[in-house]
Amino acid sequence: MWKKHYCILTLLGVSLGLLGVSNYPVFATTYYVSSSGGNDSNLGTSEGQPFQTIAKVNSLSLVAGDNVLFKCGDIWRAEQLNVTKFGTADARLIFSSYPAGCTNKPIISGAQIITGWSVYTGNIYKADLSTGANASKFPYGINQLFKDSQRLPMGRWPNITDPNGGYSTIDNHPASTQITDNQLPLVNWNGAMVHPKTYRWTLYNRKVIGTSARTLTLDSGITCDGGCVGWGFFINNHLNTLDQNGEWYYDATTNTVYLYSTSFPSGTFEGSVVLDAGYEAGSYPYGLEHGGIMIDEWGAAQSVAYVTIQNLELRHWFNHGIGTPAGKLNGIYHDVTIQNMAIKDVAGTGIHLKTGSGTTTGGYNMQILNNVIDGANHFGIAAYSYYSTFRDNTIKNIGLLSNLEKYGLGCGITDVSCAENGDAIRIRHDTTNHSQSGHHNTIRYNRIETIGYCGIDIFSHDNMVDSNFVKGTMYTKGDGAGIRVDSNQGSIATTDVYNTTIQNNIVADSIGNTDGVGVADKNQFGMGITVDLYSKDIIVSGNTVINTTLIGILFGQSTGQVTGNTVYNSATGGTMTAALQLFDYLVPSSTTRVTIQNNIFYALRTTAWTLYATYLNNVITSNNNYFFHPYKADHIAYGKGTVTQTNLAGWRSASGQDANSKEHWFTSQDIAEIFYNDTKAAKSFSLGTTLYRDLDNQPVSCSLTLQPFTSKVLLNFGETASCPSYL
Repeated sequence: MWKKHYCILTLLGVSLGLLGVSNYPVFATTYYVSSSGGNDSNLGTSEGQPFQTIAKVNSLSLVAGDNVLFKCGDIWRAEQLNVTKFGTADARLIFSSYPAGCTNKPIISGAQIITGWSVYTGNIYKADLSTGANASKFPYGINQLFKDSQRLPMGRWPNITDPNGGYSTIDNHPASTQITDNQLPLVNWNGAMVHPKTYRWTLYNRKVIGTSARTLTLDSGITCDGGCVGWGFFINNHLNTLDQNGEWYYDATTNTVYLYSTSFPSGTFEGSVVLDAGYEAGSYPYGLEHGGIMIDEWGAAQSVAYVTIQNLELRHWFNHGIGTPAGKLNGIYHDVTIQNMAIKDVAGTGIHLKTGSGTTTGGYNMQILNNVIDGANHFGIAAYSYYSTFRDNTIKNIGLLSNLEKYGLGCGITDVSCAENGDAIRIRHDTTNHSQSGHHNTIRYNRIETIGYCGIDIFSHDNMVDSNFVKGTMYTKGDGAGIRVDSNQGSIATTDVYNTTIQNNIVADSIGNTDGVGVADKNQFGMGITVDLYSKDIIVSGNTVINTTLIGILFGQSTGQVTGNTVYNSATGGTMTAALQLFDYLVPSSTTRVTIQNNIFYALRTTAWTLYATYLNNVITSNNNYFFHPYKADHIAYGKGTVTQTNLAGWRSASGQDANSKEHWFTSQDIAEIFYNDTKAAKSFSLGTTLYRDLDNQPVSCSLTLQPFTSKVLLNFGETASCPSYL
């Protein structure tokens, strides 16, 4: 009998091979999981007999071709899904949802419900997490609080609505670990967290370990640009910060949550459950690289590979949405697809792809597609991946001050090296082994809006940044960019950041927040596209940059090409800067070398130049550009120390460049409009009865059609067009 069955299976394998199917998962299984109607004693292999818990899923011996499906509309609380198994190229391991086509994704929540509120004093209420229905749900407390699924603000002093963006000011810095503020309330601040701005681009975390009148002693010292006197800070994680409706504080010593409320707390309250003792011990975030879903291959027989994670919602986690906590014991995870996920209000990073054991990597052939990440505090996506794709993701509300908890943007309590925190997408390479991190990635068709720091931040080589929409960056910190490439590695000859292309992106409203900044120049400091500090052979082509508070496109101590871009309305923050700025930080060395062709630089502020170069030889060649500035006659500048300002004719004479370039041929002001298409399909705009003119004085009337990720500057001189009624 056995031989007969063996022959049948052999024939089946031969037949499948002839049909072109290899590694067919004969024993693949689909498992169903329902928190509302399941039971872990069920078989789990049908919708009528589903499992109930994620713990049961984590215990399964999954094989290539298996599917694990979670029921739409169900919710699991404080259970982390561990992805430790692998599929094959022909039989992927899939984690998804059922029934097919559902819109109410299964929710894997990092929060538990909190009940048992009672009056503490006045308008402050408390809930003991150790008693009643709360008992055993919160092993290490909480770090976020929600009411009816809306994130509540952690109490802070000063309030975010107070002057200077809610920052108080350091009046004295008697020692590196001490700050004095003459406005500080006279209470014992021990245990509170201080968040000082120390540079335009940093917001640190320090724990108060001593209070003497209005001087605080911190657990670790701080240094600031030009000295810390005059720089700003705010305090949270303390009961005395509660004075506005909805503000909260968690006391780890008593395991109690306090809430300021003008009426008795009503509605559903949830707290993000801290699942690691290291959080309160101060090792956070570096000891906690995991998340609601963990791609965790530590101790596995083989790397996690050929896995798809899709159609699930992760919300309210105390750390990351999806994380990769393990090292490379058995190789590097790869060929993992994360798609159609919703990740909301996590205290850490939405998708965190970083694994290290001797060297840091984020996996290869990773596909991060069509996810929505909303409200993460550290990064939207932080990755050390290579040969990977990040496409069609929506990333918004990242690293905003109003959402931050005790660890703020994710710096440790002694850290001084987290300058990039608050980015929407950050791609980095390992500092010692570049072959397994950060290179040959494609970042395309992502929508990035309302971001604490940079929109897209690249610190590696051979990456493509194409057709992304980036709007509203640097809400929390300044001196960044909508899209940035940065090396900071010593010299052009030794740089590891090179051969990256930034093309066809639309970057709008680069804010560059400088609240709490203590240096003399407190003007907003936002750039559209930055290529900085020894980045080599970077192509910036076909982009549209609109409304930057400082610089439109910056090349600083870097080389590359600027071709076919439109930069519209830069230097809105009050500092004299340019649509295109070529800058050498070193004197007299000239490292920046750039080719400039077929660009439009249109200025709307007297504080803006169309072009500024530190040295004339920063420009390799420049031609066929539009330098339009109806508000300033001498709109091109060059020189360091002594700056020469001139018009296009003077620039031609000094540089020998731009023989075929143009400048504005009109004197009218406030007549320009920019139209842009931030979608993947052609888009038409109705122009009504206005007859516009383009920059070559050619008429444009009735309608305008733009191809994907393109723009057009038009001029309105008050002329009228006659258009068909159907337009």
